[in-house]
Formats: sequence, C-alpha cells, structure tokens
Amino acid sequence: MKLPKFGAAALLAGSLWIAYAPQAKADAELRLTSGGQSITIVDGGGTDACLLADCVSFIGSIGGWVISATTGAGGGVLGSGLQDLNSFDASGFLGAASLTIEFTRTVYMNGHAGGFTTDIGGTLSNTGLDYSAWADSSNGGTNTFSYATQIGSNLDFTTTPFANFTAGAVGVGTPYSLTQRVVLSACGYGGCFASFDATIHPVPEPAGVVLLGSILLLVSGFLRRKLAPKESVE
Repeated sequence: MKLPKFGAAALLAGSLWIAYAPQAKADAELRLTSGGQSITIVDGGGTDACLLADCVSFIGSIGGWVISATTGAGGGVLGSGLQDLNSFDASGFLGAASLTIEFTRTVYMNGHAGGFTTDIGGTLSNTGLDYSAWADSSNGGTNTFSYATQIGSNLDFTTTPFANFTAGAVGVGTPYSLTQRVVLSACGYGGCFASFDATIHPVPEPAGVVLLGSILLLVSGFLRRKLAPKESVE
C-alpha cells in the first residue's frame, strides 16, 4: 500500500522521535558528601524538593555547608539528550571540609556520535572548584555514579567569576548514563561561598541531523502546497 506523502513524513518523524527519546525507566539521583557524611536524593523520594519527574533537588545542610538550592535535571525535563546540574548555591563555615556534589542519570538513548560537550560557570569565594563529567554505556546504561569514560578533562577554578568547557567521550555506546561531579575544596578564613551551573550536551549523529532536516523540509513543502491559495478558473 502506498502511503500519502504527508503520512510517510509523519511516520518518519514518529520513528525518529521514538529512536531519540529517553526511556521512561531512567533513574536520576543526586549525592552530596562532606566530612564523612553522605546524602543521596532519589528522583521522587521523600527528600527530593523537585516536583517534576527526571528532576532531583536538595535544600538543607551537610557537614559545615548550608545549601540553599541544588538541582539535577535529565533529558525528560530539559529536552532531548541534555543533562544539567544547576542552580547550586551554598555557603560553608570556617574550616568546613571539602564538599562533593554528584548528579547521575541513566538510560539515555540520544545520538552522540560526536561525543559530548560539557560546560560550567559561576562564582567562588575562599574555595576552589573541580568539575568533571563522565559517560558509561555498560550494563545497558544503567550504572549510576559511574566514572567509566571521562568527557574531556577536569576543569579547575580558583578565581571568580569562572567559566570553561571541554569535550570528548566519542566512543561511548547507546544506551548510556551520564554523571557530573563537582568538588569544592575546604573553606578558607572567613568561610566560603560557591554558585554554579553545569551542563552536558551530546553531539548528535550526522545521519540523524540530515534525516531530521529532510523530514522538516518534506513537511514544510507539503504544508506550503496545501495552504497555498488555489488559482480561480474563469
């Protein structure tokens, strides 16, 4: 049976959406560690301050740190194949031990033949910051807090404001998990403060980009022909 042009386009668009959408059973977790204490916040758990699915947020204290907000969000919230550790704001008392913030999300299905890019930016006071991002395609992309393949290199900062990016992890398969890790050094004299946003972007397969562009051109051409005014016949 021959499909109408618009039906074929819709079928192709639907297939592409299914291929690139993250699976529903993905896990998102946020973990904070300082001074021998550790807190793990699971998406939808009792300590999760974010009401959305695929989003984990924490407000509280750990060790010598008071955290006014930190949020991790996966592809289901931000868009296809995007992960964000954002809105982090925390202050530490004098002598507070180092603080490690980790966000992980599993079972991404998005194309990334070109690997990934990751960036971070923010402000610091009396502390240093080390940022790294990781990908792992083993066990069907279900490993949480996995440090199998690093995306680019570590980004280190001691001055403020700060911003930088790195890229890599080209050979990671699909599905995969992503993990972001930020380590704040122990507080200096007078206490300390840190605020940042960090993001991971997968670089899609060139074939997927070409296919998506072809579908959009096909659909737009069909709509132009359908909506164009018909010439009157006298």
